[in-house]
Amino acid sequence: MAKIGVYVPDEKMPEVEKWRDKINFSRVFMDAFQREVRTQQMLQVSQNELENVVNRLRREFDEHFQAGKEAGLGCGTAWAKDEAYLRQFRELCDPPEGADPLEENDFFRIVGECYEAFVDDQCKESGLDRPAYVAGYIEGFIEGARAIWVQVRDKL
Repeated sequence: MAKIGVYVPDEKMPEVEKWRDKINFSRVFMDAFQREVRTQQMLQVSQNELENVVNRLRREFDEHFQAGKEAGLGCGTAWAKDEAYLRQFRELCDPPEGADPLEENDFFRIVGECYEAFVDDQCKESGLDRPAYVAGYIEGFIEGARAIWVQVRDKL
């Protein structure tokens, strides 16, 4: 039978010595080892299984993103026609060159917190993934608002 060494912290060694004659440490080790091997085997996932999970989640993300984008497009167009102020148009539709993309908080600060409440309600009622839906919503909203802005900005 092969041997391996097991390291024991110095402070635990007196306790090991105390039980050395009554405990079969080899059996304890083998039992713990076999439990851990079974656990690790259950946790292993094949590459194909991982790809299936990733593809399924990507499809779900895309569906929720598209739902958000469609809603955002309609809301952005309506907002631009009925509510938007010049400052909001400029901030949302004409960011300075090289500016970072809008963060979610900045977007809702510009357009109004009521839109954030609307998005939250949509996600809760429909069971949508909020990050995916919000990403699509913001993209669609800006697209809708920008479509109006490009038609009016040169007439100001």
